[in-house]
Amino acid sequence: MFVMVVLVSCFFGTAAAGSLAVAPGAPIESNTLTRELNVPDLEEDYIEFDEFSYDYDSYGIPEETSASKKQLAVTKTSDSIRKKFRGRSRIQRLSVINTDFAFNFYRSLLKSQLGSGNVVLSPFGLSMMMAMITVGTGNRTQEQILHALGFDMFINTKSGYSSDALHDVFHKLTHRLFKHNFGYTLKDFSGVYVKKGLEIKKSFQERLRTYYGADAQSVDFSDPKTVARFNQLISKVTKGKLQDIVADVDPQTAMLIYQALHFKGTWEHKFIKSKTAMLHFHTSKTEVVKVPMMYVKATLPATTDHIHECDVISLPYSANASMLIVVPYKISGLGYIERELTSEIIDGWLRDMTNRTREVYIPKFTLHSNYDLIETFQELGVMDLFHNEADLAGICDHRNLQVSSLKQHVSLKVNEEGSDAAVASLSGFMPLSAQARFMADRPFLFLIFEHHTQSLLFMGRVINPLNQ
Repeated sequence: MFVMVVLVSCFFGTAAAGSLAVAPGAPIESNTLTRELNVPDLEEDYIEFDEFSYDYDSYGIPEETSASKKQLAVTKTSDSIRKKFRGRSRIQRLSVINTDFAFNFYRSLLKSQLGSGNVVLSPFGLSMMMAMITVGTGNRTQEQILHALGFDMFINTKSGYSSDALHDVFHKLTHRLFKHNFGYTLKDFSGVYVKKGLEIKKSFQERLRTYYGADAQSVDFSDPKTVARFNQLISKVTKGKLQDIVADVDPQTAMLIYQALHFKGTWEHKFIKSKTAMLHFHTSKTEVVKVPMMYVKATLPATTDHIHECDVISLPYSANASMLIVVPYKISGLGYIERELTSEIIDGWLRDMTNRTREVYIPKFTLHSNYDLIETFQELGVMDLFHNEADLAGICDHRNLQVSSLKQHVSLKVNEEGSDAAVASLSGFMPLSAQARFMADRPFLFLIFEHHTQSLLFMGRVINPLNQ
């Protein structure tokens, strides 16, 4: 089970850090609510990105900053970008952008979290949340978000794309992910709490509802019942398995944006419970722990990457999604793989996988995370959003509105049944044909993909399966 909750808190003027406290929660077992998006089935749009046009001067950025941004834009619009998008629909192109952002964000998160333990996050949830925020941003605030998440590659083209095109494609992407029945559970619930008396622009409310299915509600943040009602809402979404997510909300909060995402998938080839045994797992070169190691023998796709020195296997769910497990050759080799991760490397792994009967051993594990993400976004260049310089004029006419808190809570449980969550040839890849056994007995990376849209939904790493 994979469960993700994102909370964004907006304040007037300067606010103290940690203004929104998030309490730890238990893993979510199921979900009762799914958003109904009124979108018809649409054919994929394969408009080519032949020309890219970046006009940063229109945001009023100082000359030297504009020049540096233009230089970055030139780099972004190289042949490698065209190669990424070639032959892909707009939905798949957006997914590629989201995946590259995911890996950049993941690397920055490791720095801010000291990078020593287990990690689990939903980069898709973050991309969607930040896209929602850009509905109400303008000028440099918006430009920083678009650049950090790679959205500028998507909307600044001469093919007629715009910021509305970004939201429209997100709309279609979430429709594909949340409304279609692909054989697994993937549900989303989003909304906005607004301070009573604060007049939110009608255009902001309408666009949030149209593109993201998020409705705004007026509340009194000074009333303790507001927190209780919010926690009841999250509890309802998760059938009571995740409770008291928010411990308290600062009464000065002007707006709270929330998103809950739930994924539940059953293995296509279930691990045999009677075969689960306590085996060694190397947490480092010098430390070994005994963990419950699951076992299955099945025909599964895998490959080995000699350049990045790792083995990769795809564990399919009983649907169009799978978990990639990436195990380095060396016990200490995970860091190198994490530094090098790109969407092209993932494409290479998936392209070069071959099926054969294998014995697979992976540990059972349960992970929880509760990240304050402002520092990580600042590391990626999103600065104004969290200070008085924030331009949120698209939300309301108040000039001192800023984001003071941005948190993500994720829970993941992997067992024999599946995942229940409240990610020396010329090319460097070759089939894993020399091995009949895949053993995840050292720190490894995991990535959960939905393959129809090519969306990276969740990702993380397991350093010690015994630690939650």
